[in-house]
Amino acid sequence: MGGKASEAVADAVARGMSRFGAHPGGMLLIAGLAGAGVAYASAFLAPGAPMWAGALLAGSAVVTMTGAALLAVRAGRSMVVLGSGGLLLALGVVFLWTIPTVDPAEPRFLLGLPPAVAYLLYGLGLLPALIVPFVYAWSFERATLSQEDLDRVRREAAATPPEEPDSDATGRAG
Repeated sequence: MGGKASEAVADAVARGMSRFGAHPGGMLLIAGLAGAGVAYASAFLAPGAPMWAGALLAGSAVVTMTGAALLAVRAGRSMVVLGSGGLLLALGVVFLWTIPTVDPAEPRFLLGLPPAVAYLLYGLGLLPALIVPFVYAWSFERATLSQEDLDRVRREAAATPPEEPDSDATGRAG
């Protein structure tokens, strides 16, 4: 990136961090995501992922959910949904840690797949596909704009003049 673009990105990050990161929930969310990044990056170490990577990833998940919960409380959101999501996340991590290793001489299968693959595909793929449509339908009215809000947005958009496109030093729009 060029100098101005780098400065613009750094400025945007600093503004976002000052609003978001100043709250304890935001700081926990950022710390949890950074911890998860370190845990995933450790998989690229020479002998493979170290033993502490799994614990760091699980701890990061808990810290991230705690930060999200604090931010949800700040925004007035329901803690029931977030708490049940955090509980499912914690149970999922514990469940994945308890997967026994498979002996290649005597393979075991769960619904036609090795246990670890079955847990990932059925747990992370199929289960959300069954649950998310119901959650979406349940929360649709609260999560979308009402007709009054939509009319207000349309009025404000019609009253706002369009912005002129920025141009670079050559005079071309960019």
